[in-house]
Amino acid sequence: MQPLFGAQLPKAGRWQPLSQRERWRLFVKQDFASPVTVVHPIIPVVLTFAKRSPQEWPRTGIGAAQRYGANWVGTLAADFTRTTVAMALHQEVRYIACPCSGGRRRVWNALRQVVQTYDDKGQWTFAPGRVAANYTSAAVVVYGIYPQGASPFREFLNNGTSQFYYTALGNLSREFLPDLVRLIRKKKKHHTQP
Repeated sequence: MQPLFGAQLPKAGRWQPLSQRERWRLFVKQDFASPVTVVHPIIPVVLTFAKRSPQEWPRTGIGAAQRYGANWVGTLAADFTRTTVAMALHQEVRYIACPCSGGRRRVWNALRQVVQTYDDKGQWTFAPGRVAANYTSAAVVVYGIYPQGASPFREFLNNGTSQFYYTALGNLSREFLPDLVRLIRKKKKHHTQP
């Protein structure tokens, strides 16, 4: 388990499919008992704050709080969609770290999991739940929470599409951050020994 993201990160070589019950428990754990729920909406808040989107919300603490709340609800909607579609199609909901070495292959592994996942047989497959999650989140945020500005459909498309970038960044951090943490701990341990 990686504490920052709350997701189990098995290496593909040791991968075992989750049961439906385990998938559901992981969703509940990640969304209601993990720091991810608090941290995940911060990046979109910073970006929408900088773009002043939606324009009706001020660039103040109140505007930031409104953006944070909207993105938090969007995160829950996305995770619920991703999990339920994956459960219906018997697909993996976790990020699967690459058992390989070499930066290029590991980057490819991280990027492919934006739109692909394992099925219950361990084969790569298209993950419609991951795609639908991005646009479900955008729809909930733009049509359900944001004030209706001049172009809600354009805002919906921009918001949904930008979720792919956030997912790619998150996957890259899931792939490489554990190595960085291990390296720092190893150096710290080396420096503290007599």
